[in-house]
Formats: sequence, C-alpha cells, structure tokens
Amino acid sequence: MKVVILAEKPIQAFAYAEAIATYQKRQEHEIYITSELFPDDEVIITWAEGHLIALDEPKQYDEKYGKFNLNNLPFFPETYRTHIVSKTKQQYLAVKKHLHQANLIILATDPDREGELVAYRIFQEANVLDKPIKRLWANSQEKEELRRAFRELKAKEFSYPYYIESETRQLADYLVGMNLTQLITLTMQKNEQPQGVYSVGRVQTPALSFVVENHLNIKEFQSEVYYQIQGKIHTEKGEILMKSPLKFTDKASFSTLLKEEGIEYNSMMKVVHVKETQAEQLPPQLLTLGSVQTLANQKWRYSLEQTLNILQKLYQKGYLSYPRTDCPFITEEVFQYLKECAPKFLSLFGRKESIYFHESRKQYVDDHKVLEHYAIVPTRKVLSRFQELNKEELNIYTLVVLQTLQMFLPNVQYTTRQVTGQVGKLEFVGTGRKLTSLGYLALFDYEPVNRPMFDSLSYLKEGKQYPIEILLHEIQTKPPKRLTQATLGAAGGLMEKAKIGTPATRAHIVQTLLAREYIAEIKHQLFPTEKGMKLYRLLMAKKSILVSPEMTAVWERQLTNLEGDRENQQAFLNEIKQFILNTIRQMEEDSTSVFENNEEDFVDLPKVETSNEQENQSKRNYLTLVKCPICHSLCYETKKTYQCSNKQCEWYFIKNKKGHNITEKQLSVLLNGEVTKEYKDFISDAGKKFPARLKLKSLTAPSPQFVFDNKKNYSYRKSQ
Repeated sequence: MKVVILAEKPIQAFAYAEAIATYQKRQEHEIYITSELFPDDEVIITWAEGHLIALDEPKQYDEKYGKFNLNNLPFFPETYRTHIVSKTKQQYLAVKKHLHQANLIILATDPDREGELVAYRIFQEANVLDKPIKRLWANSQEKEELRRAFRELKAKEFSYPYYIESETRQLADYLVGMNLTQLITLTMQKNEQPQGVYSVGRVQTPALSFVVENHLNIKEFQSEVYYQIQGKIHTEKGEILMKSPLKFTDKASFSTLLKEEGIEYNSMMKVVHVKETQAEQLPPQLLTLGSVQTLANQKWRYSLEQTLNILQKLYQKGYLSYPRTDCPFITEEVFQYLKECAPKFLSLFGRKESIYFHESRKQYVDDHKVLEHYAIVPTRKVLSRFQELNKEELNIYTLVVLQTLQMFLPNVQYTTRQVTGQVGKLEFVGTGRKLTSLGYLALFDYEPVNRPMFDSLSYLKEGKQYPIEILLHEIQTKPPKRLTQATLGAAGGLMEKAKIGTPATRAHIVQTLLAREYIAEIKHQLFPTEKGMKLYRLLMAKKSILVSPEMTAVWERQLTNLEGDRENQQAFLNEIKQFILNTIRQMEEDSTSVFENNEEDFVDLPKVETSNEQENQSKRNYLTLVKCPICHSLCYETKKTYQCSNKQCEWYFIKNKKGHNITEKQLSVLLNGEVTKEYKDFISDAGKKFPARLKLKSLTAPSPQFVFDNKKNYSYRKSQ
C-alpha cells in the first residue's frame, strides 16, 4: 500500500521524517521513508508551499473584467474557478502524481482552518477526494508529539468543518474585495479623490474604523477639571495621604460643604476602623497567541505579525507548541510532561527555584476546555544552548518558558492594611499593601518596592484622633490613549472584544491596513492616514455596515457555526451577496457633499504616497514564500534584488550570485537558516562553471556564502 503524507511546507515535512522515519531519502519535491508505524507500506512525504491553488481573478473569467467598470458590477460567478499558482506549479504536479498513486492520504498540513483549505484545494484540483483520507492533528512539531499524532490519526470528518469554514471565509472575502474595491475606487475617482486603489475588505474595513474613531475621539477630546478631597497626616513614620470618595466640579462647592459641616482646613480626624487582610495572587494564565503578541509588543515593540512569525519558527523547530491558539489551558497529560521537564528549564535559565505545586490546578489545567489546541507552552525538546536561537526567537522562547514555569511555583502573598477615618461627616480612607512572600515573582529576581504607606498606617490606632490637613486636589481628565498594534489586534484588544477576525488572522489584518496605507504607525502608535480617513467618511456617510464591527462579529459567529454544512455555506454567501448589492445601491447616490469643507479632518494626519507612487507599488511582484527577516513586512522582486516593502526598513537581497539567479524558493530556504542543495551553474572569474551550495552568514546578509562539498570545488573560492 502507498501512503502519501501531505505537509504544508518543506520544513514541516522534514520534521515528520525525523520523527517517524527509520530511513529517509530526500528528493526535490518529496521524501521517501520507511517507518515502523507503516511497516508494510511505501511511504512518501510531500508538501505544499503555502497555497498551490488560487482563486481566479475576475479578468480570468472574462477580459471585460480587466478594467474597473461600474457596469460590470456585481461580479458573482456561478462557480468559483481556480488555477495552479505558476511559481509552484512543479511542486503541485509532483504532489498530484503522488496523490493519484496513493492508497491512503494523510492530511498533515498545519492543524488549523487555513491548513485545511490548503489541502482540500489541492485535493479538489487533483480530483482525489474519493480516496481514503486521514487527518494528522499534532499540537507541536516535537518528535514524541508527532509520533503520538501519527499513531492516533483522526478521521477526515474531524476537521472537515474547518475546511468549510475557511473556504466560506475565503469566498466571502473574495466577493467583497472584488466587488467593493472596484466600487469604492470608482466612487472616489468620480468625486475627485484619487489616491490609487481603495481596497475594501469584510474584516479590514471595520478594523480601520477602530483606528479612525480612536483618532477622532482624541482629536475632539475636551479636558475637564474636577476636584477630590484629600487629607494629610504627619507622623513619626512619614506622611500619610488619606483620600475622600467625594468629588466636586468646582472649588466653591467644596468650600460650601466645609462651611455647612463646620469643618476647618486643619481639623482632627478620628480613626473609626482599621482592617488588615491576608491575600494571595496566583500566577498569570498560560499564554495564547494574543497574549504573547501583547507582551511582545509592550516589551520589545514587536508587531503582531512579527511575533506570530517568530512563534511559528519556534513551533517548526520543535521548541514550542502550536501557536495559533486562543485557549489558555492545557491538558493533564501536557501538565505531567511539563512537570518532568520543569527542572531542566529552571536549570537552563540558571534558576534555583524548585517545583512547589506537583498537582495540577484548574486555573491552568482543564481537559474539557481544550477543544482544538492548548495554550502555548514549551515542548519536551529543551533548548540546549541559547546560541541556537536568534535574539528575537530567544526573547519569545524565554517569555513562554518563564510564563509556563510560574504555574509550578508558590502564589505571591501580601498583607493589605486599610484605615478609615472621619472628620464630621467627611470620610477618609488610606490603604497600603506589603509583599510578604515573593512566590513565583522570585523567578524574575523581583525586588519588592518600598511601601512606606503600609508602615505609616500602623501609626494610626482605632478610636484615636489625629491632626489632619484637608486639601483639594485638582485632577484633569485625560484623552483616550492612542491605539497600538497590541491594543487593536492582540489579546484584550478592540478586535478581540468585538469578535472581529480570529487570533490567527488579526495580525495579518493589521499588517494589511499598514501595507495598504490606510493607517500608519508612528512611534508605535496607530494613526489613520488621509486615505483611510476618506474611506471611513464615505462609508459612514452612506451608512454602510462595512464600518460596523457589530455586523462583522455577526458574520464571524455565522462562520464558526457552519458545522461543515454546504447549505449553511450557501446561505451565508447569499447574505454577503445581498450586502454587496445594497452597497452598490448606496454608492449610486451623490457623494460630493462627503468631501466638501472637510479639510479639518486631515490636519496632522500622516501623508500617503502619491497616486503615481501607488500605481508603481501596485505593479510590484510581491513574494509569496518570503517575508522580510528584519521587520517581517511583505517583500517584492526587482530586476536585480529582492526588497522589503517597508520604507523604514533597509533590507534587500542580491539575486545573482556568480551567474546563478537565486529564486524565491531558494531564498526561502536560506532565510530558514538552511543550506541549499548543490547548484552547478556558478561561474568563476576565469569563466569556468563550478558547483556549490549556498548559506547565509546571517539572516540579514545581502548575499549568501558558498559551501563546498570537496577541496577541488573549494579552490574556486579564490575567484569569487
């Protein structure tokens, strides 16, 4: 029997081979293996390289769709046509050949919705859906976990609903994008608002509205003053600041109150209650994708997409569990292996702490709450040397390991002291807190902050009176904080609260808004651009639900409730089509007034590129397999180089190396830190061809180094 294992990318296929193969032979498009798990079978591991199959553009249906034209809207194809991505056609043909020969197909792409779509698009194109299919579902790329997953293959029905959900999401986004991008762009042109193409998306546009509304709230904010009563008591142990819950909008009201109550500014306060309580603080929850993104953005200013890419690399290397998760719990089985590995992790980071909690706690371990993937935790594969990771990877790895270890350590313990006093009918309260046991904070060499208020409050005894100076403290209300990537798209951010997108897609949505220049990031804060503001104003004027996070959240709920049902899918897509028709009708009305006398909208907004620059940008040949190794932005190809699309980033890579043209696929191998296969078309200064492999000295190097397999080839090094 021939078993074909379909991975999503080469590095994943290599991990599978390392985990289950007793023998392996690597070829350009596949790996032939023997395995004790399939003792009598011929086993081949092959792979996609991202999406091998793509939806056709409208112009591929009919040439008339090649230019934007309102008369061609709406564009609703009866059937959705697909094509093989030209850059990876050879890989697809190799995959197709093996799938046709297979007696059993193991779907082993990423264990998520996107991975499901990658695989089923290939199965449909290759016409192999009638073959037996099993699903590999692993929570990490660590060898033992992979072997477990291969032993416990699931029926394809287990994950098929994820495919229907992902396909429906893709088709809905396709319909919205293809129709409304044309519609809005032409509407803008008609109203003399040219700024290139106005891309519109089912999810990205509501996300844009958060940034615009945050900016408008800050811009329109009017600070107000209010007053709070405070009282100062001078003691031998220092000054004690007591506060009253009463607040006033003006000083006169405060003076009137004192006069009515017969209270002087310098009075005597009677202590009516002293209370001390012991409390403890549990370690924080285990990490999800969103919470890692939040912490990484706060600590190191990593973008959401950058953090996701780092997590993905650590997952592929087998050091961390699956990253695209929103579950902060683990199973009892995972807890047990983490407990076994905890001493190794503590030793790795030079810690002397020991495990305190040997039994699992419900705040972290709950088998019933782990539905798809558990929290992001380290695997059994303990890092042996810090040098194995680059700086960014080590930061994220350290963050995850230390957060995980905290659940084994004692709780933080502290004492709170609260004193309540009265001056007439005025009540004053003073509170202090003192750390009594570091608990899990010892893991971070935490030094307790001096808390003089706690000690000073011990001077005040219940039933006694003390001189107090009554003051009026002026407080100004502050404007809303400007959004960051974390507060927009990470855990607890506006997109999560509004249930827009998924943990796995929010990073891409924010990156898309930046790349399409609807928003700009300045000193890690998000601003709408003039282009973004114009789009928002137009859609608001037309009362379009495209800027409604509530409607997008409803759509997200409907998508997650499809349950693999084609009828539910069709009903959802019909709803999207009706929404598009309504939007077309809305835009038929005159929009001139939207853009009149609105210069104030664009004061202090970041400028976007000119239309000519944007036209050039739209013609760029963007890479699909590679992102910038420095800032993780999109990259594009020029005649001589590969370059980062981020204007603030200077990364580039020279395509030609001694006569050999480095392809995007080869660049992807290099940026994964791997050595390429041998190529024989390098040309020395003497004009002779020689064979060599390539590798990067560092991920940011603009050109690779040669790797020679023998001394004869090494002699060419002098003529590089």
